[in-house]
Amino acid sequence: MSENIKKTVNQFVKKHHITTVNYSVLRDIAKTIGFTIIEFNAIFNDKDVETIIQNLNLDECTLRSRGFTYTDKNYRLVFINEDLNDDEKMYVLSHELGHIVCGHYTTAPVIGRDVKEEYEANEFSHYLLKNNLLRNLKIAISEHKRMAIVLASVLFVILGLVVAGLVINKEKSYYGDFYITTTGDKYHQADCIHVKNHNNIERLTREQFESEEYKPCGTCLPQG
Repeated sequence: MSENIKKTVNQFVKKHHITTVNYSVLRDIAKTIGFTIIEFNAIFNDKDVETIIQNLNLDECTLRSRGFTYTDKNYRLVFINEDLNDDEKMYVLSHELGHIVCGHYTTAPVIGRDVKEEYEANEFSHYLLKNNLLRNLKIAISEHKRMAIVLASVLFVILGLVVAGLVINKEKSYYGDFYITTTGDKYHQADCIHVKNHNNIERLTREQFESEEYKPCGTCLPQG
């Protein structure tokens, strides 16, 4: 049954071009498919609402229910308790739309009195609302795709500048193209026999040169 309900929800979403789900969106869809939303109060209602409730003998339903759907040859109505907040109204209306979309309104004037129908309406509401976050995420990514590309490009340029700066700074920290050994106290040219093909060499830094700890090699850098 779940797979069938999933398919029904997907078809419903596609048919009504649903990108996000909230109470306002579901109200508009209910109106589109020919149902009028009536917000009622269990204690006191406006005259027009009270007249409808009395004429259709729905007093008991309004007293014990947060929401229900009524249909006959003259009316296609979804009743929702006005004391609920918008999220709660959304939950109730998504459930009632489950009844409507699954065709339960053909079995009785007041929908929701059959266990199987209640289960199907709950499943419909579950899948419709469950995928809402994913849909919102896809929309956000789609709407801000260009901005995301620009930001990524800017970050890439900044990263490149940072790396280039580090390389330049590192180059600037060297003193010429001279090399030292980890055990010696002389600095040499790269092709000097004392450092060429040796494993324990490193490039002379400006800090090391200025410390005067290292002297020029007498072989490759003889002082005249």
